Amino acid sequence: MKHRFKGAFLGIIGFCIFTYCVWLMMTFETANGQGLLVPVQPQETVPNNTGIQCVWSSLELIGNFIEEPRLYNLTRNPRCQGMSSASGVSSLLNSMNIKFVQTRNKTEGLKIMKAAMEAGIPVLCGFNGSHAINVVHYDSTANRVHYIDNIGNRKPKIMSLDRFNKAWDGWIVAIYPVKQTKIRRLLAERKIEMWYYDPSSSL
Repeated sequence: MKHRFKGAFLGIIGFCIFTYCVWLMMTFETANGQGLLVPVQPQETVPNNTGIQCVWSSLELIGNFIEEPRLYNLTRNPRCQGMSSASGVSSLLNSMNIKFVQTRNKTEGLKIMKAAMEAGIPVLCGFNGSHAINVVHYDSTANRVHYIDNIGNRKPKIMSLDRFNKAWDGWIVAIYPVKQTKIRRLLAERKIEMWYYDPSSSL
């Protein structure tokens, strides 16, 4: 009986170690943006230092990645020192003459999400109506989403699709890149064409 108990105990310990190793490998894979549809680098992430600039931090990250200079240092802009919403984002981006698409409709949002991920472009997503993060990988087959939170260490984290769909409030913002050097290289590596989502159908 003791041997049986010892064998079962060792089996449980072995499974725990294996699970931890798998988790560790997944964490290492995402820590530097490797293997992601949108390989955002640590220097392109933007901290939400005030705790209320999550929208602007998320937009600045997108600007850094797609090399859109009008969005550089956005969190230092006097207009971007507080909380924001879809209307605030529209007002700012329109004033900068930046082409973008956004919606609060999950069906339309999912189309934008998939198109942007395939094209290698990060998006802003609203969480629970009170926070904004960047999605950098969406994989329905593997049932996971990789995202970057502007609070904390800003390393890509993994969330199941079920959990993501519960937290995602439907808000998504995607910005069309003007300078497409990096995007075109990513697309060339994947052998797919540049995306152009038709914003006329979004809400």
